[in-house]
Order: sequence, then structure tokens, then C-alpha cells
Amino acid sequence: MEPATHDPAPRPDLPARADIRRILIIKWSALGDVVLATAIMEDIFRAFPGRTIDLNTLLPWVGLFRDDPRFREVFAFDVRGTRRAREMRRWLTHVAARRYDLIVDLQSTDRSRILLGLLALRRRLPPWRIGNHRAIPYNLYPDALPWPSHIHERMRSALRNAGIEPRTERPVLHIPAGNRARTAALAVEHDLVAGDYAVFLPGCQAAGFLKRWGAERYAELARGLHRRGIRHV
Repeated sequence: MEPATHDPAPRPDLPARADIRRILIIKWSALGDVVLATAIMEDIFRAFPGRTIDLNTLLPWVGLFRDDPRFREVFAFDVRGTRRAREMRRWLTHVAARRYDLIVDLQSTDRSRILLGLLALRRRLPPWRIGNHRAIPYNLYPDALPWPSHIHERMRSALRNAGIEPRTERPVLHIPAGNRARTAALAVEHDLVAGDYAVFLPGCQAAGFLKRWGAERYAELARGLHRRGIRHV
């Protein structure tokens, strides 16, 4: 007797669903991770034209998305700080009031999962939840990928399983006009020409001391760039 076979369940096509009108994206990480995640945000924005998309990030990064046309609202609560219990209650009240139809949790940590679980107790958990690994409360998540795999690849896989085709290969930021004007003025003031200068942004989280490269290494890199003809570092 031939063993029974079953066709895999069809993937949902979330962009085709007219009942998905309000979307929340969650991303709380360090600056570099948030910037990398903007490629995923761009894919979501392009997949859901005309829908309302909000972004929940950390307080220091709210300004990064100032005047970003992709988001109706960018909000932050200090859910990881010393007053996290109060801030988590504020987060729950804020998110519950908006009645999202889809939440894309690019964070997918224990804390974000707890918040979504508490949202379920308020009967405000949306029918569709995308996460970057297979765990409650997500009903859309990545395929099994080789370990280790980059978080960006896991999220791209999760998007595919929701019917969202990930096409954006690089981060996408919308720079406000005022920032562009100030940058242009600084370039004139310091005689900066494209290809003739480099900008270092060293830093890391307080907990990430193993990632610290050290001032001497940055200084040596700067000297090496000078030797190669880069005038300004």
C-alpha cells in the first residue's frame, strides 16, 4: 500500500485580503539592526498600498523616521527601562485602541511575545501575527533554515509565508529635507567631495562589550584611509 500523501497547506496571501487595513510593525533593536530592518519595512509598505502602517520602535530612533511617508504614526514606550511595568501598560492601551489587523513583530523577543499575549487577554490580538521564529503567538513564521541564519533571512522567509514577496535588498530611509540641507551646508563648509571622505559611527550597546573594536583600531583605519587618498575622516 502506498503511504498517504498530503499537499502542504496553501500559503495565505495577506496583501490580497481587503480586511487587513491597519498594520503595526515592531522593531526595538540597536540602531544598526533597526536600519537593516527598513528593507523589510519597505517590502511591507509596497505589499500593502493604501493601508495604514504604524511603527513601534525605541525612543532614540523615533527621529530616524520623522517625515517617513510609509508610516502614519511612529511611537515608542520604554518597555525595557526601570519603569517598564507602567510603560508596558501604556503600550497595551495604545496598541489595543488602534485595533490592528496585522502585527509584524520584527523583534520577536520574550518581552514582545509577552506583550502580545497580554494583548490577547484584552481580546485585541489581531488575526494575523508574523514573527521571526516559530513560537506562540505567531501564526506566520519562517521556514526551517540552516543554523545559524541571519535575522534578515528569517524575516524574508516569514514574509514569503504570508504572501509578501521580499524584493528590497538594501535599507531604505527617507531623509527629511532639513537634514539634507544641513548635510549639504556641512559639505560646503568642510570642502567634502563624494568619494573623498569617510564617516565613522563607532559604538555598541552597553551589554555588547565584545563587539567594541577600540579607539586605536579606528585610528589605524583612519590612517590607512588617509594613505589611500581619503582626505577627511
